[in-house]
Amino acid sequence: MIIEPLTIFIIIYLAIASYFDLKTREIPDYVNYSAFAIGFLYRSYSAIINQNHYFLTLPLILSSIIFGFGYLMYLIGGWGGGDTKLLTSCAMLFGWNKNNPSIFISFLVALFIFVFLWSISYALTIGIIKYDKIKEKINKIKFFTLLISGIAFHLIMHNTIIFLLFLLLSLLEPIKVIQDNCFVKEIKAKELTLGDWVVKKVKIGKYELKPKKTGADKEDLKNAKNSNKKILIKEGVPLSPAFLFAYSTIIFKQKIITTIFQMLITI
Repeated sequence: MIIEPLTIFIIIYLAIASYFDLKTREIPDYVNYSAFAIGFLYRSYSAIINQNHYFLTLPLILSSIIFGFGYLMYLIGGWGGGDTKLLTSCAMLFGWNKNNPSIFISFLVALFIFVFLWSISYALTIGIIKYDKIKEKINKIKFFTLLISGIAFHLIMHNTIIFLLFLLLSLLEPIKVIQDNCFVKEIKAKELTLGDWVVKKVKIGKYELKPKKTGADKEDLKNAKNSNKKILIKEGVPLSPAFLFAYSTIIFKQKIITTIFQMLITI
């Protein structure tokens, strides 16, 4: 299997983004902007070589649409601004082949699946690590009742979908408890960074620092930069690894995702 240089670059880009996201919960702008710029230059070069403007205009249109969707997700608090920039850069790097659009569509399907699985797995891992902090807050009777019910239905009806549904229902409350207790940490106000989700409103002098769906903005940082006052912030799930898993999957196992997509559109 021959891997193209652009494919190798995308994998390295997503790996670097994942490293920063896992370590600092933030993807530096220069990482995303550099990737977008390289994608733009590559698509411009392709348009010139092939003497066809669609090699550039289609990726630009796709990136604009993806940015609009990502920005909407950011405004409603669905994810951080870094994830929007990451997805937009991916759109430019992938481009849009009008003769074979299934590649980017497959990536989006794979991304949806891996974001879901990664978010649950990450939250449960944090919950296991910090179990002592949450063990008294989880309704164990409800959890095991739903889990055992799912197993029983599976054994009797041999229906995996019902089992997965009960498994998901059993995990909803524990994951909520994990998010509310293990994803919240106390920091000094001056340590606040752009996009941090403040949990409770706090008075810093005459300024009121309060929760926002889009996280802390520049005005918040300006008023908090010299304060040692303790505040609570909520960390999100670093989603970049899901991007890396999704892209790796469509590169090395594209037929699997294509099959899933075909199954979805026939339901």
